[in-house]
Amino acid sequence: MPRIKQQSKHEGYLAMKDAPERDPATRADCAVMALANACEVSYGRAQALLANLGRKRNEGTPIALIRKAGVALGFALVRVPLENFIACYPKPHRDVLKSVTSHHPDRFPNAICWAESTYLMSTAGHVLCIKDGKNLDWSRSRALRAESMDLVVKVHEHPRWKES
Repeated sequence: MPRIKQQSKHEGYLAMKDAPERDPATRADCAVMALANACEVSYGRAQALLANLGRKRNEGTPIALIRKAGVALGFALVRVPLENFIACYPKPHRDVLKSVTSHHPDRFPNAICWAESTYLMSTAGHVLCIKDGKNLDWSRSRALRAESMDLVVKVHEHPRWKES
C-alpha cells in the first residue's frame, strides 16, 4: 500500500488545542477535544462536564464517560458496525480492507458513509471526531485503527425520537 499523504492538522483541532481555557500543559485530553467538536460546544464546557462526570486531569477518559457526557449535552451516540463503513468504500477497497482507520475520511472522501454525519472514533488509547468527512484531529495522516465508531446525533433528530 502506498505511504499515507501527509496532511496538515485540521483547523478544528488547532482551535481546540489553542483554546484560551485550555492549559497548554494538559495531556491526554483527546476526549475533551473530540466531544467539544462533535457536540459543537467550547473546550471549557466539554472539559467541565467530563470533570463533573469523573474524568481525571491528564488521564485517559473511558468511552462510557464520553457517552454520558454526549447524552448530557443532548446527543445520542449510536454504535455503528465498522463493516458498514467498509461496505461504502469504492471497489476494490471494500473487498480487501478489514479495518477502518483515522485516515480513511481523507482517503475515501466520496464515500457516502462520511457525508453530513458526525462520528466519534475510538482507537487504542485515543478518541477523535470525524465531522462531514473531515478528521478533526492530529491523526489525519496516521492510520489509527478504529475499535469502535459512534454516530453522534441530536436526540430530537434521532429516528427513534421522531414523531411519525
